[in-house]
Amino acid sequence: MTKLKGRNIIFILIIMALLIPEALVAKTNISKSPLRESWAPRIAIDFAGNLHVAWLELSTSTSGDIFYSRYDAITKTWSDPINLSNSGNIFSHSLWAHDIAADSSNRVYVVWVEKNSAKLRIWDGVWGPEILVNSGGWYYDSPRLEVSPEGDIFIIWWTEDGMIWSKARVGGEWEATRLLSPS
Repeated sequence: MTKLKGRNIIFILIIMALLIPEALVAKTNISKSPLRESWAPRIAIDFAGNLHVAWLELSTSTSGDIFYSRYDAITKTWSDPINLSNSGNIFSHSLWAHDIAADSSNRVYVVWVEKNSAKLRIWDGVWGPEILVNSGGWYYDSPRLEVSPEGDIFIIWWTEDGMIWSKARVGGEWEATRLLSPS
């Protein structure tokens, strides 16, 4: 019976290779930075079927930058990675220093934490300038981002003193930063 199972697995792999050749294609290194450690990839898919990936690349054990690459669903190619943060100061103890989302108009949003601040960039055909979402207090960690179909932005993060914070941009206007956890 073991031989039959082994043959079945081989048969399934052969069928997969014939019907789904891309399933057996070698992995693709989209970061293109073999000398740096890449951490915590985050992915979003837009309404056109394109994939958007952001990750942390460490230049030292406690600092790095947020990089981004896009997979074009039509051409089936990855864009060259770009450095979104350009500061060299990105780090959080969890290594989840960023998040990514897309809205129904195919805009892409990337948020990250840099010491005791949260920053955001928005892609709408081109990358817009860096937006300072919030700063001050303890070091920030683990930002999370959601975007409504209309482009309203909702961001949460926690600080190293154990507090959870939020900030939102609704109807194009930033609301005040809110403490969500009990103080």
